[in-house]
Amino acid sequence: EDQYGPWNIWKFPKVDGQYVMGADVSEGKLVKANNKEGDRCIADILDHETMEQVAQYSGHPDPDTFSDELNLAARYYNMALVGPECNSAGFALLTELKKKYFRIYKLYSAFWLF
Repeated sequence: EDQYGPWNIWKFPKVDGQYVMGADVSEGKLVKANNKEGDRCIADILDHETMEQVAQYSGHPDPDTFSDELNLAARYYNMALVGPECNSAGFALLTELKKKYFRIYKLYSAFWLF
């Protein structure tokens, strides 16, 4: 991981700010020629009003650790709305995150309503 840790924070939360977070879970499949690490899990936090990126997580955690990171960051950013990836590897993350945090975006497809 980065020598300063997995988080980059460019702006701290405003007292009255609203934030959203998207999270992409890696499956560790992509490997660079000069680097034996797989692809990374990424989470981006945006200021809802300006859509400016204020923080980013980039690392290789297991689903439980990644859910802890998302939970803590979402709470720090004024109970941010979290939209995790919800396919394949994202299901394990979502299962763990739902045990710790409740402001999780849910997309309802018309296909599933029938």
